[in-house]
Amino acid sequence: MEPSPTQYPETALPSLAIYVRRLITQTSPARASLRNVA
Repeated sequence: MEPSPTQYPETALPSLAIYVRRLITQTSPARASLRNVA
């Protein structure tokens, strides 16, 4: 069965938000350390 258009965003968007937040938290300290070293 295909996921209904109302259920799919509810499961996809939160995961995308968490994924983006993880990327931001992982890249921001790295950029800060690179700036401090440079």
